[in-house]
Amino acid sequence: MAHFFRDFWWLMFPLMGFAFGGFGMWMGYRTHRDRMDLLRIYAEKGQTPPPEIARAADIPPPDPYGYGYGYRGRWARRGPYWEWRRFIVFASLAIGFAFANYWMGGDFSFGRDHGDGVPFGILTIIFGVLAVGSLLFAILASVWRDK
Repeated sequence: MAHFFRDFWWLMFPLMGFAFGGFGMWMGYRTHRDRMDLLRIYAEKGQTPPPEIARAADIPPPDPYGYGYGYRGRWARRGPYWEWRRFIVFASLAIGFAFANYWMGGDFSFGRDHGDGVPFGILTIIFGVLAVGSLLFAILASVWRDK
């Protein structure tokens, strides 16, 4: 059993991500349900809810920059800012893994006896391709802004 935890220690990160994501969705559902219950109470009495309660239960206003509903939902993260941010993240990861590949003595031939940096070389290529793709999307998002 000890070798299981030694070999698969990294699984705690995605599992905790799933747990926190599920908890966040559950709390969002409870918040929405409570707001709708409050509005239902006012509707059953035939009263108009106060403006503060109506504003709190309403859908968030559209983003003033025209990129969906605010920055709350992940689905709304589009536009030049988010594309450039994604490019910077992927480029930084590619540079970091390229440095690790160089430091471990690996090269990009992926053959045997070429050092211990082979996984870092593969990750460098993957993140480099993602960085180039993100750069293209960032340039396109900056030139043709959807309105």
